[in-house]
Amino acid sequence: MEGNLTLRINESILKKAIRYAHKNKIDLSVVIEDFLAKFVADKEVQEKKVVVSDEVKELIGILGSADSDTWKEERAEYLTEKYK
Repeated sequence: MEGNLTLRINESILKKAIRYAHKNKIDLSVVIEDFLAKFVADKEVQEKKVVVSDEVKELIGILGSADSDTWKEERAEYLTEKYK
């Protein structure tokens, strides 16, 4: 299904987009459609897959988990002492 869309675009950007489309021998509608397709793509597709080496995997859990409440309390205590 195709639809029509009217856009208000900065004139200098529009001219650059038209030149880009002409230079690459594609229709400006295709350029905009490709941009929108990438913009609304599922987040899963956009996320990069991170490869974790075996050495890094061995380090998992070595430090234990940090309790966010404890960290906040320690920070508050430090700042209280600092600004007495």
